[in-house]
Amino acid sequence: MPYRTVTNARKLASRLAGHSRKHGERVADSATRPYHRLIPDGRRYLDLYEYQIALGETVDEMRQELAAIDDRHARELQSVRNLRELRDAAVADLRESLFQLKQTLEGYFGPGGSHKIFDESPAVPNDPEMLHQLAERIHHNLTNPEFPMPEPTQDGVVVSPRVLASSFEDPRIRLGQFLVWLHDSESESKHTQSSKDAAVEQLEKLNGKVARFFESFYDVAGHERLASRLRRSSRRRSGGSEPESGDEAEPSAEPSEAPVPSSAEESAESAFVTSSMSVPSP
Repeated sequence: MPYRTVTNARKLASRLAGHSRKHGERVADSATRPYHRLIPDGRRYLDLYEYQIALGETVDEMRQELAAIDDRHARELQSVRNLRELRDAAVADLRESLFQLKQTLEGYFGPGGSHKIFDESPAVPNDPEMLHQLAERIHHNLTNPEFPMPEPTQDGVVVSPRVLASSFEDPRIRLGQFLVWLHDSESESKHTQSSKDAAVEQLEKLNGKVARFFESFYDVAGHERLASRLRRSSRRRSGGSEPESGDEAEPSAEPSEAPVPSSAEESAESAFVTSSMSVPSP
């Protein structure tokens, strides 16, 4: 074996041993500090089993929080869809009412008799916001005593502006309400989407850190098969590809080793850790 290989191995081993002696206590303190309430009386740190469980519970709590945000966002999106349907129905009703009003005004005041009342608008818009603004201006013109109404083309015809204004009162009010509710609902949905994106990013980061820790710890503890399964599971959930042949291949089992976890405890631990790595779809 080349002398450089031996030298490098000795140097790395010495460095790792030095790190454990120099930083072990500080790292143990910072690692278990978030779980100080779980530390039994008379002890400074959690033991290895307790620390694994604490990490898993932390991941699972964040998973549940993300699931709750995701469920709330789904309800908000459904509310937005419902309000858009109601808004569109109100738009159709208001447009129909304004078309009928325009025909009525043309009949009373002759061709072009609706232009001034319709605030010189060349057409009834399709855009909900613009349509509601036009309806508000028309309503203001018809209910304003100082607005100069055109003269009827036929003698004896009495035109009541307030009666004309009431002809589109209901769809005008409904559209205004739906526009406000829809704006609030869309803003709430966008805020929840931002919260969900942040929660996903935070959970993915923690998933990766915990997965790497468990993978290395299981490997060092002699559970190579469990570490290999966790490594593959983490790569699948993170979108990574499986290793190429000969590249980080899974250790082959001994002839006497069955192709299942060595104990029920290891199997349960594998299922717990693997499930805690999953993230609900955004």
